[in-house]
Amino acid sequence: MIKQMLLNGNTFQYLEYGERSAPPIIALHALGKSAESWKQIAAELGEEYRILALDQRGHGGSEKTGVYSFELMCDDLLLFCEYLGFKTIYANWSFYGRDSILPLFRKISVHD
Repeated sequence: MIKQMLLNGNTFQYLEYGERSAPPIIALHALGKSAESWKQIAAELGEEYRILALDQRGHGGSEKTGVYSFELMCDDLLLFCEYLGFKTIYANWSFYGRDSILPLFRKISVHD
């Protein structure tokens, strides 16, 4: 299901699969791609998990902001998680999507 939200004054689009009560997985696409790149995998994993594939700023159905950096993309991801009320997440990313999530680990506490 395609959904949209407003984060920091910018519109972001994401795809959601699975039940709301299932453990969430956030899937990040590569630069120049979109959440659609996760569609097939998300459909399969959606049987056990809640899959949220975010169109990062300037990609897919998300707003073209004119200002881009990995730090801003990380901030967007943090706001996305806060908006959805996540306390625990599983994250998966493509090779280039890692650049958006690695700064995230500098901003949150990771516990075993």
